[in-house]
Amino acid sequence: MRFALAVIAAGAADLAVLLRIDQWFGIAGLLAILYLFLASAGAGFFARRRTALAGGLAVVAGTLLSGLVQYAPRLTYANDFGVLLGFELQLLIAVVPYAIGGGIAGGLGGAARRRFLPR
Repeated sequence: MRFALAVIAAGAADLAVLLRIDQWFGIAGLLAILYLFLASAGAGFFARRRTALAGGLAVVAGTLLSGLVQYAPRLTYANDFGVLLGFELQLLIAVVPYAIGGGIAGGLGGAARRRFLPR
């Protein structure tokens, strides 16, 4: 339960960056990536176990949520489920490097939890 809650919360926090991804370039783009990794580290910190998986899945969950939010206004058009599936797949393929970085950040967040919090 803690794992799922950490992933969903970090994915929801990632929406702040992922919904405006077309506006992030230069230094602001680097800060946006840092924000994604910080949210993934938080997911790893609060997940307690499988911290790297929590960090990577946080980025993937945020991407899936942003895809649904971006697709929601198009539901009134003659789009079907296949269009949504293609849109989500395109987003997921584009975010794979960030999910790997999120996994690393989640592992670091879990290591910080083990280091700083007593049992």
